[in-house]
Amino acid sequence: MNLISFKFIFLLVCFALTWNFIVSEFTEDKVYFIQNRRYGEFLYASDTLYDRSRRSIFTWASALNNVCYQRYVSPVLDISDPDYRSKKDEQDSTFNKIKKTETKDLCLWKFDLGNDLNVYQMYSEKPKGNNDLYDSEYLYSPTDGLKYDRNRRRVFTWTEGNCGGGPECDWIIEPVYEDQNKNKFYTIKNRSYGEYLYAGSDDFKINKQTHDGTLHIVYSEKTYVTERQVFTWKYSNDDEVKSDETAHWLIKSV
Repeated sequence: MNLISFKFIFLLVCFALTWNFIVSEFTEDKVYFIQNRRYGEFLYASDTLYDRSRRSIFTWASALNNVCYQRYVSPVLDISDPDYRSKKDEQDSTFNKIKKTETKDLCLWKFDLGNDLNVYQMYSEKPKGNNDLYDSEYLYSPTDGLKYDRNRRRVFTWTEGNCGGGPECDWIIEPVYEDQNKNKFYTIKNRSYGEYLYAGSDDFKINKQTHDGTLHIVYSEKTYVTERQVFTWKYSNDDEVKSDETAHWLIKSV
């Protein structure tokens, strides 16, 4: 091997390592929320079991803004602010309303890095201090026998540990859009089926109910908390997903 060939190979290796560093934006030591671009709703592993091994996945459609994320993080108030007391009362009131509308709904996720570029495994992550909540359930696409219909495939987390490393648990995550505030949105594509994760239309919203069968109520008797069903979808070609905001997801660390 001559010197020129060696330098060329060395540069290719450096480029590959640099590229991998740039695109591997999601690290295993951080916790993230995932928010749909079209609806502004958060992806979460619900307390609804499809069966013993599978937990249903929805986005949270609440009358409270950012209910899933704010449930865990409250803004720090300035105690010297003349309006501190009224703001604190409002914050406490909002927290209590949020607390009443949720039981074990999780909107926090972690990522395991895959062996290939842009490939990750995602699992639901419980907040610290809530030991009664489940965690480490991996997001996956099931077989054709569990499809919702001809075009839509259901999405679950697997309640019995990891997925065994199969491609059904692998998700190809690639940037698709960046807004004026530098928020990056991504597409999330299942590696096994080549289908993209997306939030269903309003036809796929359902009322969130308590264990005793009554509806959760947020601000008034006319305002119900609902869940939006999430599926994967096979586009005719990968370019179509670039214009479909229901398949764009903001992923940010908490």
